[in-house]
Amino acid sequence: MSMTESKAPAKGKTTRPAKSSKKNALAEKIEAALAKAVRKTATLGQLVLTDLNVRKKKSSQASIEGLAASIRSAGLLMNLVVFEMDDGRYGVAAGERRTLALRWLMGREDDADKTTPDGLVTDDYPVEVLIVSKVMARVVSMMENSQREQMHPSDQVVAFRDLSADGQTPAQIGDLLGFSARHVQRCLRLATMASVLLDALADDKITLDQLQALSATEDHQRQCDVWANAHGWAAAPQHLREAVLQGEVSAKDNSQLAFVGREVYEAAGGTFKFDLFTDEGFLTEPALLERLTREKLHALAQQVAGDEGWSWAEGRISAIKTWGEDAELYREMAEPVPEFSDDELAEITRLKARFAALEAAFEEADADTDTDVMIAESDAVQADIERITEQATIRSWPQAMRSTGGVMVSLRGGDVVYQRGIVLRASESTTVPAGDDNGDGTAASETPAPKTKEKGLSAALITCLSAERTLAVMGALVENPTVALALHTHTMTMKVFGSRYAGSLLKTDLTPKRAELLTKAPTAGGSRADRQLGELHAQWEAKLPPEWNTDFTWLLTWEPADVVALLAYCVGQSLDAVQLWPARDGKVGGELTPLEHALDFTLRDWWQPTKANYFGRISKELMSDALVDAGKVAQATSVLKMKKGDAAQLAEDELTASGWVPDCLLPMAFDDTTVDQGADNSAAA
Repeated sequence: MSMTESKAPAKGKTTRPAKSSKKNALAEKIEAALAKAVRKTATLGQLVLTDLNVRKKKSSQASIEGLAASIRSAGLLMNLVVFEMDDGRYGVAAGERRTLALRWLMGREDDADKTTPDGLVTDDYPVEVLIVSKVMARVVSMMENSQREQMHPSDQVVAFRDLSADGQTPAQIGDLLGFSARHVQRCLRLATMASVLLDALADDKITLDQLQALSATEDHQRQCDVWANAHGWAAAPQHLREAVLQGEVSAKDNSQLAFVGREVYEAAGGTFKFDLFTDEGFLTEPALLERLTREKLHALAQQVAGDEGWSWAEGRISAIKTWGEDAELYREMAEPVPEFSDDELAEITRLKARFAALEAAFEEADADTDTDVMIAESDAVQADIERITEQATIRSWPQAMRSTGGVMVSLRGGDVVYQRGIVLRASESTTVPAGDDNGDGTAASETPAPKTKEKGLSAALITCLSAERTLAVMGALVENPTVALALHTHTMTMKVFGSRYAGSLLKTDLTPKRAELLTKAPTAGGSRADRQLGELHAQWEAKLPPEWNTDFTWLLTWEPADVVALLAYCVGQSLDAVQLWPARDGKVGGELTPLEHALDFTLRDWWQPTKANYFGRISKELMSDALVDAGKVAQATSVLKMKKGDAAQLAEDELTASGWVPDCLLPMAFDDTTVDQGADNSAAA
C-alpha cells in the first residue's frame, strides 16, 4: 500500500503536506521564534551550507541558474534563516538554493553578469538573515522547503528522522508540518532501512512504493538481497513485499487465530509483529498457535466422543484424506442411513413443502419483486433440513461401529469439521476369516481399538514421547551413513518392487521432519539430539557452494565419501515414527526398534524423563510405579501424598540421573539370536 499522503511526479514520488486552516501550538511557537529572531545583514562569504538544511536531494543546476537570473533582475527578495556557528560564521537553515544562486553569480567572469540591484555579487555581498537557535533552525528549514519546491522523498525521510532525534514525537512533527502522525511514523520506519536502499531512493534508483514494500521486514540483509534479485515483474511492490515476507504467517484472515482467539494466543505468550504500511499483523509464534489450535480441536473431539460413545478422539489441523499417508493410517466407515423419528419426518416434509413453494414463487417473481427475502428463507429452510438429517445420522451409528471407531475434529476454511466413524488401521486385524464381518461391510476386529488413554498416557503425551524418541534416533542416524543408506535403500526397494504406498519409517519425498518433531515435542528443544542436529546442519550449510540449489554438478567435484555423508544427513532428517496412540504391545515409537539395534542406540544416552516432558503429564500413581520400578519405594509412597507439581519434581530429582526410562519407550527384543530376551529396564533403552 502506498503512502496515502503522496503524489507521484514524473520521477520518483514526492510527498506534500495536507493543507490545514488551523494553526497548531508548534507552528505558533515557530512564528513567535521568527518574530523574535535577530535580523541582521551578513555577507555572502559568512554563509555556510550545513546538514541542518533538510534538503539532501540537491537542486538541479538549471533550477539554480533560473533562480540566479531572478536575483540578478530583482535582487534577493527574501531573507535567509541562519544559526550562529562556533567559528562566527552563519549556518544556512532556510535558503540553500538562494545561497547557491548567489555563489553561481559570484563566479561569473563578466561583472555585468553578476550585478544585481543591490550591487556586485562578491564575498562582501550583503544578505539579510534571521538568526535563530540551532534546534529551531532544522524545523524552520523543514517548513520552508515543504512549502516551496516539493521535497524529494529521501529528504523528507531524513528530515523526519532528524526532527525525531531532536525530541519531537510523530504527532508533534505531523502537527507542525501538516502531516498525519501515521505518515510521519511511516517515514521514520523508512529511515531505519538499509543505508544502501536509502541512497538508492535519493538517486531515484528505487521508488517510494518499492521501498515501502521492502520495509515489511526489519532485516537489512533480507531487504538488500530481495532488491538485488528483483528484476522485471519481480520488482513490483507487491512482489517485493511477498518476497521479504516469505515464511511469515499473517494474522489477517487467519482461521486458526479466529478459532483460538487473539486473547488466548497472547495469554499463552504469543505476540504480533506489525507493519506500518498495512493493517496486517504477523504471528511471531505460529507453532504456538498451531499447538493451541490442536489442543482446542482435541478438546472438542473428546467432548463429542464422550457424548456419543466413540472409542477414541483426536483433533488435528486438517481433515483426514482418503489418499496418501492418511489412507495408510485411517479408514472411514460408511456413514449409516439416517433413521428419522416420526416428528422429524413430519418436520422434514413440512420444510420440503415450504422450500418448493419458495422456489415456485421465485420463478414467478417479476423484476419489481424483492427476491432477497425469498432467498434468505430458502437458505434457512435448507439449513434446517441439513441439521435434522445430521442429528438423525449421528444417532444412527451402530454401537459396534462406535466401539471400534473414533471421531476426528479439524478446521476447514475457518469452520470446524467433524469426521465420525474413523478406524485406525493399526487396530484392525491383519487376517479376517471368510464371512467374518459385522454385517455392515466392516471387518470384525480381533482386538479392540486402542483407547485415547492407554496405560494412563494421553494421546498428546504419546505424540510427544514418540517425537522425542524419533528425534534422538535421528541424531544418531545422521552420523551413520551405512545404516542411513541401507534404510533408505530398503524403503525405495519396498516401493519399487512392492507397493508405492508401502509403509516405512522414511517418507520417500525426503521431507525434513526435525522442525515438525520439535513442534510436537517442544520440550526437546535444546536436547542433545536437537543441539547435534543444529550443529551438523550449520556445518553442512557452510560447506555448500554459492548457488548450490541451481545446479547439481558441484557434487561431482566432491569426494564420494562426502557426498554419501551429505546424503546420509538428508536421509536421516526424514525419519518419522510419531504416533498418537500406543501399539498393541504398549510401546511408543516401537517402529524404531530395528533401527535402534542397527545403530547400537541407547535412548537413555540421549533422553531423560523430566517434570516438563513426562512426570508432569502423568498421574501420581504412574509416578509412584516408576519410583518403585527404580527401587525407590519410600519416595514412591511419598509422591502419592503430595501435590501433583511437587510429586513430578520429586520424581524428576530421583529418577532423571538414575537412567530410568519409561517401559513404553524401551525396545522389544528384536532378534532371538542377537538380543538378550532377559533385558529389563536396566538394559540399553
